[in-house]
Amino acid sequence: MNFARVLFAFFFLCSGAFGYELKAFVKQFTKYGHGENFPVQLRRTPLNITEDQILLIQERIAKQDSSSNVNTAQASSVGQADTYRGSDADRIVGGTETGTKEFPWQAGLVVKISSQYYACGGSLIDNGWILTAAQCVDGATEVYVILGAHQLVDSPTYDPNRQYFRGSKWVIHPNWNINTLAADIALVKLNETAFTNDYVRPIAFAQSGDSDHVNDTAVITGWGSVSDNIDDLSNVLRKASVLVIANSECSAIYGNNIIKSSIICSKGLSGQGFCLGDGGGPLSYRKTDGTYIQIGIASFTPASGCQPNFPHGYTRVRSYSDWISKTSSSAHLKLSIFVILTGLAIMFMF
Repeated sequence: MNFARVLFAFFFLCSGAFGYELKAFVKQFTKYGHGENFPVQLRRTPLNITEDQILLIQERIAKQDSSSNVNTAQASSVGQADTYRGSDADRIVGGTETGTKEFPWQAGLVVKISSQYYACGGSLIDNGWILTAAQCVDGATEVYVILGAHQLVDSPTYDPNRQYFRGSKWVIHPNWNINTLAADIALVKLNETAFTNDYVRPIAFAQSGDSDHVNDTAVITGWGSVSDNIDDLSNVLRKASVLVIANSECSAIYGNNIIKSSIICSKGLSGQGFCLGDGGGPLSYRKTDGTYIQIGIASFTPASGCQPNFPHGYTRVRSYSDWISKTSSSAHLKLSIFVILTGLAIMFMF
């Protein structure tokens, strides 16, 4: 028996205070060893949603398509700093309900893959684009996006500030690898531009060369399960404060096959972090001027669950900032060229 196993067995026997987390760690550590492909779990989740609820979403989209306040919304520049400062309330570690307009970039995704609907998170980074995880839309045949919501799926009379959209297309990063979790990032184009207000507003995203945020506190948000013992989504949008850790600390657990420079990790102490249904959601950092910037996309937790004392993993947004900008900007450019050419054709006709 090697020294590491003896050491952890000693701590387990001498202190009951470590409880469930230590038991899980000893079991996993002795099975897989230090940094040897420690098992992880993706965090999209099957959604218990009825066809009537899907029809309601579709009806809301159809009704919204004819509304001028959405169609005439002015698009913002991708990646530019947002002036929204959010709430000044303390971020409570462990997870609490958010304010109704505290994180106006938060998106809820309802995604159909084969015959099953899944729930994921996302973020509005431009009035026409949602940033999410590749795992959320890989194999999707339908994508619906809800913005401005506090409750994700409920009575249609509860959230008057909601906006509903179809994904007109979704673009998965070409390097996405479900085995190594590399490039777990995707963009969803909305069928209409979102109407910005206090409840719906884009967030700026980290750029190449930005800080790695090690030892900074960030905020993860979503409607995912509130614990490993509850499969259902949270009834309301929730937030949790997490500590960003160095990749060397994270790779000591998960191994270098998964933890690359394009991954960012947070400390999973006392059940902090994200869970089933939160995949694709934003990890946001609040700057000294009060504005937020998105630094990560929720990707994976240990397979042993969301709450054990292990790091949680996110796609590092700054590693893909060029791809985000080019992918979203190319669509705007193609549309502009089409409009110009159509205009010229009409002119020559007359």
